[in-house]
Amino acid sequence: MMLGSNKSDFELESERGAIIKIKPARAVCIVFRAGRPESPAGQMEQSIPVIALIGKEVRPEMKSGEFLLAPCKHGRVIVGYLQGGVLRRLFITIHSQADEFPIYVMHYETARAFLSAEGQGNPYRYIVCDPSVPRIDMMTLKIKNGDAQILLIQPAEEAPAEPLQKPVRATDLMAQSGTAEHASNPVFMARVHLRNLHLDRVKQLLYDFRLKAEEIEFIRTFLTLMIRNVQNKEDLRQARPQLEILDTMFSFVANILARKSADEIIGAIAEQAVADLKQLVGFYRQRADSKEEEIFFWELEYRLNKNLDQPKK
Repeated sequence: MMLGSNKSDFELESERGAIIKIKPARAVCIVFRAGRPESPAGQMEQSIPVIALIGKEVRPEMKSGEFLLAPCKHGRVIVGYLQGGVLRRLFITIHSQADEFPIYVMHYETARAFLSAEGQGNPYRYIVCDPSVPRIDMMTLKIKNGDAQILLIQPAEEAPAEPLQKPVRATDLMAQSGTAEHASNPVFMARVHLRNLHLDRVKQLLYDFRLKAEEIEFIRTFLTLMIRNVQNKEDLRQARPQLEILDTMFSFVANILARKSADEIIGAIAEQAVADLKQLVGFYRQRADSKEEEIFFWELEYRLNKNLDQPKK
C-alpha cells in the first residue's frame, strides 16, 4: 500500500496563515498564501519531503508517521531530529515561500526493518542513516530506492548530518575497507566487478558461490540498470551483449532455485546464452548434493545440447 493511500485529503494552517492542502495518497500539497495557490514552475502541486530516519542513535523531533508542518527559512524546510539527546537539523530545499511546509518522517532502527516494512515502492525521497547503519546496508537501500537521496549522519561528537555528494559506490567502500572484508559477499563483489566492467569475474561468481535467491535478485538489479543505461555510455553499449548473457545466466539460476520445471527453465533462456549455460549446468551437475539433483541437471544439459544443435530462429 502506498504511503497515505488510505487517508483523505486534509488542510493544515501555518503560523502566518498559509493554508496547505495535503494529498496523502501522492505525498503532494497545494500551498495557498493570501488566498492564492502557489505555482512554482507552473505546477500547483508540490512534493512533500518524505523522510526515513534509520539507526539506533536517531529519533524524530516531531511525531512520526504523520504529515506535519515544519518551519521554513530561505527556501528550505527545517527537519529536526534527536541524536544522542541533542537536537540536530536537516535543511531540505523546497520551492514554497510559506513560513511552514509539510513533511512526513518515519523511524526504523535498522535498514532491514525499513526494507521489510515499507522500504520499496514508497515515495521516500530522503533516507537518513546514522553511523550504526553498515555501509553495505546503505548500498542496499540505494539499490531498492534508486530515486532517493541518501544522507549520512556523522557521529554525535562530530558535525551534524551532511548529504552524500555521490551515490554509495562499491568501489569507494572497497578502497576504504580493503578486498578481504567483502570477498565473501557476492552481491558486493558483483557491484565492484560490474562497475569496472570485469564481466568474466561476475560470471565466475556463479561458480564460486552457492547464491541465494535474494542475492541473485540484487545482482540482476545491477545488470538491469546497466542494460537500461546502454544508450548513455559507449562502454556499456559495447558490453551490452555480454551483460544480457549474464542476466540470462543469473535468471536461469534463480529459476532453478525456485524449483521450476525443466520446460519452464529452458523456455525462458536467450539463445545467445546457451553455450555459457551448458558449461554452468555441467558444473552444477558435478557438485549435485543428491542423485535426484544430478538427474535434473542431466536433463537440463540434454535440453541445452538440443538447443545448441538446433538454434532458435
